[in-house]
Amino acid sequence: MHQTEDAIVIRLDSVEEQATLIASDPDTFYITDHYIGYAAILVRPTIPDEALFDLLEQAWRRVARKSDLCEFEARGNESDA
Repeated sequence: MHQTEDAIVIRLDSVEEQATLIASDPDTFYITDHYIGYAAILVRPTIPDEALFDLLEQAWRRVARKSDLCEFEARGNESDA
């Protein structure tokens, strides 16, 4: 959660991804001056749960250890069976 904005901060792969998200839904995605040139986005809490979970999973995958990713994938495949 952001300290002063009513928003969630999500790390992204690039500022290009940031620009794409803002262009696709500026009512949900935005940045403040602090985030210009930084691969992160502010997400308003009005975002649908599934979309938020997807963004959070992608952000986690960027920083997760390889062993955690493998375990996560294995558990995901078990629930698909």
